[in-house]
Amino acid sequence: ICHASAKDGTSPEMMGPALEKLGFRVRSGVWQGAEASWDILNHWINDMGLPVLVDWFSEFHNHYDGHYSVAFKLNQRHIWLADPEPHLKKERIRKIQREDFLRAWHDWRGNYLERKSDLFSYWWLVAFRAPLSKIK
Repeated sequence: ICHASAKDGTSPEMMGPALEKLGFRVRSGVWQGAEASWDILNHWINDMGLPVLVDWFSEFHNHYDGHYSVAFKLNQRHIWLADPEPHLKKERIRKIQREDFLRAWHDWRGNYLERKSDLFSYWWLVAFRAPLSKIK
């Protein structure tokens, strides 16, 4: 449904349409600047009470790779992510300092960045079923 591949994974552009096909309403966005993007996360997580899917770069077995995690808690200094990375084993919750996450909140299509248009910076997605007026 997302047209994912073993080589390239799932592109952010395909996540929203796939969730809409499953009956969800979707809001997503990219680069708004560091402060504005953090404020967007704050709005969805703290004001609306909804988790946010983020695409970010993380260390995995001594190499870095982009992947998705679910941001579910946020304050001015930290973000908490539910992270599916296998090496985390039992504890799959990450508490990351704001500055560290803002540096790592990016990814690109494919294995290498070949064109500027392949870069995703500060990508986020929220999916929900109820009308926004009925959330939180």
